[in-house]
Amino acid sequence: MTKLKKILLITNGILLIAVASFGIYYWQHYFGTKPTTPTNNGDQTNNNNNGQTPTTKPRVYLMTNKKVLGPHLSNAGNQIQYFGLPDYELYASTFDASTEAKITSPSFVVKELIQVIWAGPQNQLIAVFADENNQIQKYFYDLTTNMSNVLDPAIKSVAFSPDGQKIAFHYLNDQTGENIIAMADPTGFGIKSLWQTTVRDWQISWPSANKIALQTPSSAYSGSLSYNINPDTVERQEIFSNVVGLDILWSPNGDKLLFSKLINQKLRLYIQAAGKIQELNATGMAAKCLWVDNDNVYCALSDNWPENAKLPDDYYKGMVPMADEIWQIDTASGQKTKIASASEFTTSLDVEQMLISPEKDYLFILNKKDHRLYGVRL
Repeated sequence: MTKLKKILLITNGILLIAVASFGIYYWQHYFGTKPTTPTNNGDQTNNNNNGQTPTTKPRVYLMTNKKVLGPHLSNAGNQIQYFGLPDYELYASTFDASTEAKITSPSFVVKELIQVIWAGPQNQLIAVFADENNQIQKYFYDLTTNMSNVLDPAIKSVAFSPDGQKIAFHYLNDQTGENIIAMADPTGFGIKSLWQTTVRDWQISWPSANKIALQTPSSAYSGSLSYNINPDTVERQEIFSNVVGLDILWSPNGDKLLFSKLINQKLRLYIQAAGKIQELNATGMAAKCLWVDNDNVYCALSDNWPENAKLPDDYYKGMVPMADEIWQIDTASGQKTKIASASEFTTSLDVEQMLISPEKDYLFILNKKDHRLYGVRL
C-alpha cells in the first residue's frame, strides 16, 4: 500500500468517528431524557418545592442520642426537658428534636440518679439519688432560682400538688415511731399531718386539688389498698381493699379512675366513673397508660404477657419481655384505636412513661429497656 493510500485511509477513519460522535450528541441533546437538578430545601417539609419530594423525619423518631431519665414538659409548654445519662445534666429539646440545649448541671453530688419528681407547671423538682456515700437522698431543686434543699430522709413516697405549690408525702421514722401521711411546702417546711397510719409502704400521687391518692404496692401475692384524702378537710375515702395486682391512675379532674387488677392470671384494665365499673377489654397495666383528656387514655398494650407469670411482680423484676404498641381507648365506649405500632420503633418497646404536648400533636415515650426517649407525631 502506497504512502498516499495510508494517509487517505487514516483521514477517512477520523472523519467517520467525528460524524458518529456528532450524531450521538445531536440525538441525546434534542431527543434524549434531560436530567433534573435536585433542589436542597433542608430536612423539613416545604410545600413550595417545585414538585420535588421533600425529606421529612419519620413519624416516630428518637428525641436525642442520649439515654434519658425524668422527661418533663417545660413550664412554658413548648419544650421537653430531661436528664441525660450518665452525666445527669439537664437538657431541653424542641418537640421535633431539631434543637437540643443543656440547661444546667446538678448542684449536688450525684452517684446515681434514681427518680425525678417534677412540680407540674413549676420549674421545680425533687431528685431522688444515691450520693457519694451510697446514701439515698431527696433534694428539692428550683431551676429558676438555683435554690436547693435536702429533704428529711424519713420522707418516703412524695408527690407535688397539681399547681406545684405543696408536696404530699409518707413520713416514716423508725427511731421516733412516727408514721403519717402529711403535706408541706416543697422545701419540707410547714408540715401538716393528714393521717396517722400503720401501713409502711404507701405510694402517693396528687391527681387533683382536692384529692391525694394513696396505694400500697401492686402484687400477685397479696391484695392492695387504695385511699383518697382531701387535703383541706382531711376526710378519707377507701377506694379499694385487698385487690390483687391493683394499679390506679386518676383522670385529670379526678372524677374517673383507670385501674388494672389481676383476673385469671392476666392484668385487665377497667374504668370507674359515677360509681360504676366498666371493663375496657384490654390486657395491660394502668401504670403504662396516660390520660390524654378526661375521656381518653393512651395505653401501652402488648401481646407478650406470658401465661404462667406472676404479675405484676415478674414484670417489675424484668422477667417479662415486652413489645408494646400504643393504643387510644375511649373510656366511655371502650373503642380502641392504634396510635403507634411496634414496627415503628427502632427497638422493642417497654413503656415506662408517656407525656403529651399541650396541643396534643406530639406524644413522648420513654423506653424502659434502654432509657431512650421517642417522639411521635400525632
